[in-house]
Amino acid sequence: MGNTVAESLAAALRRHGVRGVFGHRLPSLFFLATPEQSIRQDVYRAENARQRRITLC
Repeated sequence: MGNTVAESLAAALRRHGVRGVFGHRLPSLFFLATPEQSIRQDVYRAENARQRRITLC
């Protein structure tokens, strides 16, 4: 069988130079697939998060 959608997405992100993902409640299969592609995972817990605007370049 082929790759899962999560594995394909992680591979595509890595191919395009993504080295880290930041999120809250991202799909767990995606988080399981990212280490294989050497993509760092940054997460936060919503109850502890302050509302801030983040600009990504």
